Amino acid sequence: MRRRFKKVDTLLEEDFLDEGEQEELVSNLQQIYRQQTLRTRLFMLALSLLCVAGHLYLAAQQHLHPWGLKHHAHFYGLLSEKSVVAGDILSAASAAMTGLLWAHGILETQKGGCAWRRKTLEVALAACASTFWISAILQAPSDGFWTESWQYQWMWLEPPLLLGLSKYSERSSLDSQQLLTRLQGYSYNHEKL
Repeated sequence: MRRRFKKVDTLLEEDFLDEGEQEELVSNLQQIYRQQTLRTRLFMLALSLLCVAGHLYLAAQQHLHPWGLKHHAHFYGLLSEKSVVAGDILSAASAAMTGLLWAHGILETQKGGCAWRRKTLEVALAACASTFWISAILQAPSDGFWTESWQYQWMWLEPPLLLGLSKYSERSSLDSQQLLTRLQGYSYNHEKL
């Protein structure tokens, strides 16, 4: 196994960054972090808007041409056409909430007292949308449905997957921000010594 510790003599021989180089390194890392956060926000917003547009299209199709789409037609007789429209709108609201929180920058608004309310609403919408579609899928007749179930699984999987991706992105962004703050603190502590 390779030793990870260096001897004190080799550490004393290495060149360390001076104050200007440390500040330049920290500012470059902060700029990279801001660009990465912007790219993540744009990606999450685009993905959420794509999901919202898809669900609104499905809701409009169900309202204008009831049971005309294949995956809606399978629920004919089990659900009313208005409940299918409501399910699609609920899924669209869940995706919109996830995208809007990221576009708004939930990371900067966490200091406020109502950030947990927004997160709770986001989780509740995703849970309601998934529960609606799971109950509809479980009520569906089994003749050929489970062999073609891949056409229906996205309906209940999309809200929790989008929410999970959002939470993972938020957590990794917060970790990066904390590491940058710690690195900046180390450089200032080194200056005081």
